Amino acid sequence: MIVVVHEEADEELAAAAEWYEQEREGLGDDLLAEADRVLNAIAATPTTWPFVAGSRIVRSFLFTRFPYVAYFVVQSDKLFVMAFGHSSRRPGYWRGRLKQ
Repeated sequence: MIVVVHEEADEELAAAAEWYEQEREGLGDDLLAEADRVLNAIAATPTTWPFVAGSRIVRSFLFTRFPYVAYFVVQSDKLFVMAFGHSSRRPGYWRGRLKQ
């Protein structure tokens, strides 16, 4: 499965990792390592994960250690990651990216 991460999602993840790194050395790297684990799990079994409420195409995967959610769409052999959103901030802010 080909994984494509939206540019803004990549920027979100990098900003979050930078913030965590400032909080404690190595924590930003831990976030990035978990994001890799999340992407691998999604790519391995993309249709396992639940649809976002009110959507028939966007699925979500909740990080284990950090309060983040990966929002993604599966199309044929591609997986499009729309956002890495904080689980309690700005719900649905990424929905405009579906049109891109």
